[in-house]
Amino acid sequence: MKEKKKRKLLFQQKQFLRLQSFEPNPPPVTVESRQHVPLLNYIHRVWQETWDQQILNKLHNIHPSTSHWAALPVRRHDVRLTRLRIGHTRFTHRHLLLGENAPECPSCKVPYSVYHILIDCPVFNRHRVTFFHTSV
Repeated sequence: MKEKKKRKLLFQQKQFLRLQSFEPNPPPVTVESRQHVPLLNYIHRVWQETWDQQILNKLHNIHPSTSHWAALPVRRHDVRLTRLRIGHTRFTHRHLLLGENAPECPSCKVPYSVYHILIDCPVFNRHRVTFFHTSV
């Protein structure tokens, strides 16, 4: 039993000495900002290549680049624009909350979507010309 206590005490002493040998506040590691730029560029390039392979991803169609997506200064406007970009609006998703069938465009016989309203539907062509000065 004494031998076991001696070994335990010796082990604790060694641990204590090991901990004392370390500096309590080591100097901060400094890396030149130019040194890690190639690594960041490589990581971003690999990320972009991986993202480019996601052709069936809905978000890839909306934002094909991995670059930063700037936010609008007014949060309410930013939320509205983001909902339009991803196609999740109260008009197009209300039926999910109410347990109803998806609303259908009467002229095209397809479910309403943000893309359909803003790009495809001939019924909204007049509005596109008025507000966006363009026609599809």
